Amino acid sequence: MTVLGLMDVYRKRDRQQMTVEDFTPPFGGRLDANNRWVKMAAVVPWDMVEDIYAATFKDKNPDGRPPIPARIAFGALYIQQSENFPQRRTLEHISENEYMSRQFGAWHSAA
Repeated sequence: MTVLGLMDVYRKRDRQQMTVEDFTPPFGGRLDANNRWVKMAAVVPWDMVEDIYAATFKDKNPDGRPPIPARIAFGALYIQQSENFPQRRTLEHISENEYMSRQFGAWHSAA
């Protein structure tokens, strides 16, 4: 799709995120809806974040690697800044923490 003659490089994902109640962690049990990451993710204006993020990819070469989804990119940056982590530690925490990875895009519901 083109807008104003520019190729859309960023492709928006399904914005429907699973609810905490619908997600069953691989270790069993349920995620706590009162967790700080769940609460934070619930108040982020994700549509606006994605629109702003997608606009940064206008007029770029569409032949390269596709951009990381907005929710993952913003979520990782938010975690890194709020926890004052270096990049490697941020990635370790996201991969090891069900709340972080689930709230910031690792598990979207199927389209």
